[in-house]
Amino acid sequence: MPERPVPPALAQQVQDLTERLNRALADHERLLVQQQEAEIRSRALEAFATLARDLTLEQAPLPLIGRAQDILVDLMPDAICTYYEVSRGTWWLRSHRGTFRDPALLRGLASGLPRGATINLDRPFDQRQGFYQNVYDPSTTAAVQAARIIRASAAFPVEVSGRVTGVLVVGRHDAYTWTTVDRTLLDTIVTSLSLALERAVQTRELADEREGLLAFAAFTDAVGVQTDVLALARQATEVVRTQLGTVSVAYYELEDDLWKARVWSKDITPDVAAEISAGISQEAPDFRRALLTPDGLFVNGWDAQANRVDTTEKYGAVAFFPLFVSGEACSLLVTGTQEAHDWTDRDRAVIRAVGRSLALALERASQTRQLQLQRDTLDARTASLTAANEELEAFTYSASHDLRTPIRHVTGFADLARRSLRRQQNEQVERHLDIIQQGAQRMESLIEGMLTLSRAGREGFRPVSVDLGPIVKQAREDAALEFPAHPVEWHVDATSVVWADPVLLQQVMTNLLSNAVKYSSTRESSVVRLHMQETDIEWIIAVRDNGVGFDSRYAGKLFGIFQRLHSQQTFQGTGVGLATVRRIVLKHGGRVFAHTHEEGGATFGFTLPKALAI
Repeated sequence: MPERPVPPALAQQVQDLTERLNRALADHERLLVQQQEAEIRSRALEAFATLARDLTLEQAPLPLIGRAQDILVDLMPDAICTYYEVSRGTWWLRSHRGTFRDPALLRGLASGLPRGATINLDRPFDQRQGFYQNVYDPSTTAAVQAARIIRASAAFPVEVSGRVTGVLVVGRHDAYTWTTVDRTLLDTIVTSLSLALERAVQTRELADEREGLLAFAAFTDAVGVQTDVLALARQATEVVRTQLGTVSVAYYELEDDLWKARVWSKDITPDVAAEISAGISQEAPDFRRALLTPDGLFVNGWDAQANRVDTTEKYGAVAFFPLFVSGEACSLLVTGTQEAHDWTDRDRAVIRAVGRSLALALERASQTRQLQLQRDTLDARTASLTAANEELEAFTYSASHDLRTPIRHVTGFADLARRSLRRQQNEQVERHLDIIQQGAQRMESLIEGMLTLSRAGREGFRPVSVDLGPIVKQAREDAALEFPAHPVEWHVDATSVVWADPVLLQQVMTNLLSNAVKYSSTRESSVVRLHMQETDIEWIIAVRDNGVGFDSRYAGKLFGIFQRLHSQQTFQGTGVGLATVRRIVLKHGGRVFAHTHEEGGATFGFTLPKALAI
């Protein structure tokens, strides 16, 4: 039978129904895609909600990025995820997640990729938008041959506060086409990561500013009471680091035409610390320019070779603030950052504020030290004058008593010898002449002692930096010559450098060590301990022996001229040695002391002030 023609009206109805059905199917598919996207976005946001809660405990960027990578790998189990940051022309792998099928790929990525020749990283960084490759082109990561194993990739810029800080890359080992759902997922994660990082930055900045204010307050307090230059410099470096974050700070002083770092922040590596502490020529271009810029020199492009500081080539920007004391630039506060950096208004304000505060503190410290030095000098002169008056009184007493005693012996026994001679008592004459000779020798010793003491007071005073080691060695040799047959056990803990007149200091050490051996010579073996202690204001040197000690009731007389607490028959001497020690120590602005010990022996010592070394 011939087919009956379809009525036009019915055909139109069928066509309309077909179109409506197709539109409904398309709408359904779109709804399914939107539902999938919403579910994926919801899963990602739920994961990042947990991440946001962790911000109260973690503000460091890399752990946050690692958490984002964990979320990505959980949502795409077959993916690998890497994160890079650029530094001085090289892309560096900072964090990675997922299983690398070829370990050589991870090794190659971790070794650094050239900036400008790694399209897979350069394009998203420069264009600030995602870069998808459904068919991965190995030439976009040409520096790593093992990258050929990757079949698809997607790379995204990570932005914080409007600045691209790095690139996040997702790679797949198998062929893959990035769907709309995938793009939605990745966009959500990268956007959420940027928000999380920005919030972390803001949290850190608030904490840093709070700490910075506390540090400023502490520095202000230190300015009022602290006079130690290096302590003030350390305080200043801490303030700058607290305020500006990951910067390096060093304090330099000019010495022998070299800028030498005296204080530096803990982040500075040993090789850099060694070079900057050894000294940088004052002719280095930026160091020279800094002295001509009282308000601070801010260098955005640091040239390590031009400034002759090769170990600092990793720094991208450096700021100098010259510190003036009494109108002269005597030091520099230098701040550096390892990233290419334009110093912001806040950076400049912080460095200038700390620099000016430090300069004022150094000026005040200098004035305080000058006043302290003048006072110490006056005190030393007063003490020296007092000692001279005491010695003058002792000399007067000695002239009338100590010297008169051997003279009386000489006169008296000379008369007895004359009588015995008349009676021809030759043995008596000889005995009397022996006593006369002993009296003359005693008088000669006393006169020689007085001359020694007088010379100690008249000799010039020429203090320099003195290594105590050779001084002690010579004093031990002198004691050995004086007591060659007596065994001595030495315990020496004094090898520091002090500020003193080396000739006068040698007299002091020889006197104290010889006395220690002399007054312990009744023991089978002398044990002499020499100990040194250093404080902020002085060096303390003490000599202890295992000898007979002394009666503590008469300790005040020990350092007087011709003062002896033991008989001449027991221990020979003139009583001038300790008086000489006292006079020399007072000339240095120090003090002397003596202690006796219940278990036996005594300690004699003295101090040397550091004020004279300023």
